Amino acid sequence: MPRTRLFLSDLDDSLKNILGGSMQLIEKSLTTTSLPVGANVVDIDLGTAKALLKTIRVTPSAPAPKFSVEILNKVTDGSVEYNSLDQTAELYDMVDLPYVDGDGGTKLHLRINNQVESAYTIQIRALPLT
Repeated sequence: MPRTRLFLSDLDDSLKNILGGSMQLIEKSLTTTSLPVGANVVDIDLGTAKALLKTIRVTPSAPAPKFSVEILNKVTDGSVEYNSLDQTAELYDMVDLPYVDGDGGTKLHLRINNQVESAYTIQIRALPLT
């Protein structure tokens, strides 16, 4: 029986056909200024109103006794779409979360709940949805 070789480029083409012809990864990175203790909303412009969030990484600049991250669908009176466990170091999570900006814009709304003043580096990977 003859063996068939599968190349990564062939797999990419197959995935593109399944996803409607284009697969464009959105990668966004933002470093905040020092955020005070409490709940702080940070917006990241995704460039699209709808996205499939794939990964989130949040790294505090200072050692934190505890912080958590929430994804909100709106800035004011929004629902919590995602809530991390309490973290003491870097948060990295594969979320696979369909997201729609409920404010009608193109922003991802994160709320960082921190117990010490710290700046944060936030990295998001997503796929645009139509």
